[in-house]
Amino acid sequence: MSQREEALWLVKSGGRILGPYSKRKVSELLRTKEVVPLDEVCLPRKRWQYIRDHKEFSRVIEEIRIQQIKDASDHTETMGAQFDDMTASVTEALQSEFNDELTGDVEPVNDELTQDIPIKVLQQEMARDVSATGVVESGGNAKRFGTQAEAKKNIKSFSGYIWKFTFVTLAIVIALISANYLIIKPSNTKNKNQNALTIANGFYTNGKYKDALKFYKRAYSVNTDNKEPYVRYGTLLIAIDRETVEGKRILKESLNLDPANKIYVLTGIGLANLIDKDYTFAEKNFQEALNIDPNNTSSLINLGWLAERKGDYEQAIKHYGSAIIKGADRIDNSAHIYLSKALISKWKKSGNVKFLNEAKNNLLTIVDQKFDYRQEGLFLLSYIYSQLNRGEAFFDSLERMLDTDPKLTEDHAHDLNVYHDGISWRALFNMCEEIYQRHNQEASVVTMSGYCSLRADKLDIAENRFTELVNMRTKNPLLLAHQAFYLQNMERESAAAITLGKAVDENKKRKKYNLPIILEAQTCQEIGDIECAIEKWQELLSRDRNSIQAKSNIVILNTKKGNYKGMDAMAQDAKSISPNYAPAKYAETFLYDSKKR
Repeated sequence: MSQREEALWLVKSGGRILGPYSKRKVSELLRTKEVVPLDEVCLPRKRWQYIRDHKEFSRVIEEIRIQQIKDASDHTETMGAQFDDMTASVTEALQSEFNDELTGDVEPVNDELTQDIPIKVLQQEMARDVSATGVVESGGNAKRFGTQAEAKKNIKSFSGYIWKFTFVTLAIVIALISANYLIIKPSNTKNKNQNALTIANGFYTNGKYKDALKFYKRAYSVNTDNKEPYVRYGTLLIAIDRETVEGKRILKESLNLDPANKIYVLTGIGLANLIDKDYTFAEKNFQEALNIDPNNTSSLINLGWLAERKGDYEQAIKHYGSAIIKGADRIDNSAHIYLSKALISKWKKSGNVKFLNEAKNNLLTIVDQKFDYRQEGLFLLSYIYSQLNRGEAFFDSLERMLDTDPKLTEDHAHDLNVYHDGISWRALFNMCEEIYQRHNQEASVVTMSGYCSLRADKLDIAENRFTELVNMRTKNPLLLAHQAFYLQNMERESAAAITLGKAVDENKKRKKYNLPIILEAQTCQEIGDIECAIEKWQELLSRDRNSIQAKSNIVILNTKKGNYKGMDAMAQDAKSISPNYAPAKYAETFLYDSKKR
């Protein structure tokens, strides 16, 4: 074996110094890819060089290169003759790259410096250059080079740099986290909270209470310490969502924040007591609110309902009358409906017809001049005429009631602190049944009973009534429109569309009723057909110059299109007809904001 074969090589690979190895061992490591051509080797008293640059390993390097080319050629693709001037084959590219990497020009090695020295001398020489952490492997034995003092010195120096770098990095991270929690995050939270509050207040002002509640919830969830929406938020939770426990908790917190909120807290908590059927505490809260403000109409109305519930109709009538005198109808018309209902109950109890006439006169003041609770007022009026056996007046008021927009009452902004359940369709249902029992041979009465049952959520009865109406084979467009409305609520869309189409066609022949046009306009609007909706609302307006629905929606839809001409006057007109009609309030705000943008 030659001296070259017997020479021992050190290999520097991956930050470690390996060996000493024989040339054959280094070649094996190259073939097994435990070391690579760009690792370095060194003979005793020689400089470190890349393995690729040593002629001692040129043969094995060439073998490896050929093998790589052979392996790569299995995956080579050529592009075709027309692309020959643009690309070379993958094989050529690999050859070129490999040659550049392994066979570049290097400084020739001085053969005079390649004589061997004993291994002990090698170890002594290398100890000056090799770190104490370098590990030399030969067979299964490990050897260390360098001195312990040098190792400690190097480690201490390097550790110092590491600690400095770590300290700076931690300082930067802590600064960023602090900025996020103390500056950026609070700022983002404040902005989100303020945006949600602004939107919520806008919806609240425009009478869109369900939308307002959604954004108040969002504002509250972003920052539970927020003080602004407490009173409104707590009241809406009780009145809209019937979340009485949470609503009362929030209202009580608002009282701690601002004692001026006391009257709103008392009426709101009193409303929650009514919903929870805790009538004793409800009465106590409303009475306390009246002691603070004798003109608090919501407390008067609610105390009236509590008296009516106990059968004290005289006291109920006094409370309702007092609420009307003190301006309750400036907020909503619920006091008029409550008063008429109490007068009817007083008539039933006493048999004195004067109470029916008082109820009738009270209702006539609102059904001709007011829009809020108009449908309920017309229904009670038809009930009174039925009891008075005034047939013509009965059917006339019943027809007007059926030709009223079913959404008219719910689209009005009502006093949130008034208990409206006492005049809901569920509360009026027994009167509906009384009328049905007296006049069930009439298609209009069957329709009224079906509609009343639907609104009272008595769906089995509603199904029976509208099945009965179908069997009557009516072609009356108003009754067909109500059948379509029922089908819409039952989500029978195809049947609803067909029935509404029949109602519209029949109505064109007679040109008599508003409801078929209203339902058609609402359908167009719901599916996003703006042109169709505008056309139908215009048709309604041509029939009824005081249609608040037509005016409000025409303004909204034209504003969406960017058509502002004549809309200011129409928006003002709609709002003057019924100031608490939510779509009219929204139309005015939407028009103003759109023009400002």
